[in-house]
Amino acid sequence: MKFLKFFLVFLFLFVIFFSFKGITYANNEEVAENSALVEETNVASPSATPINSFELFWPLVAGKTRGDSMYFLKIWKENIRGLLIFGAPQKADYQTLRGTKRVLEVESLFNNSKFDLATETESSANNYLKNALDSLKVMSEIPDDVKVSIKNRMDNLIKLVDQLNVGTKEQKNLNEQINLTHTLIEDLLKVVSK
Repeated sequence: MKFLKFFLVFLFLFVIFFSFKGITYANNEEVAENSALVEETNVASPSATPINSFELFWPLVAGKTRGDSMYFLKIWKENIRGLLIFGAPQKADYQTLRGTKRVLEVESLFNNSKFDLATETESSANNYLKNALDSLKVMSEIPDDVKVSIKNRMDNLIKLVDQLNVGTKEQKNLNEQINLTHTLIEDLLKVVSK
């Protein structure tokens, strides 16, 4: 028993020692130099920096996409969840969430050169965003928490849509759907900014 305790303590100290060994500390001059370089790069070409949708939309990811055999379960689960949400503003917020998920799927499909499936998915995203917009337009007052949630989501989504728009010029149908998405996002932002 003593040997086991000694071994566990030794193992713990060993792991701690080697986990700190790889850490390096930068001095203030290096940090200032690196941040100036980053600012200079961003000022010179802000659109050249690709959007990292994983970081921008965490914890949302594309997951299953159209064409996957289990995709219908994802949609079924979302439909059930939508039935359990009460209140028109909250349902509109959920519709924007579903639209955002579809655009993330479009990015994944586009990266895998599945352009027809990406076009269908983008059309689906537009339906969700349009439903949310129609719901929000008829509301006399939108709760502040819903406004903030939708605004934050749409601010991030428009960045991704603009990046997709640049990459899809050759795909006419997909490009048209992405342009429609951009317009819907702008309209949603206007509604929640009132």
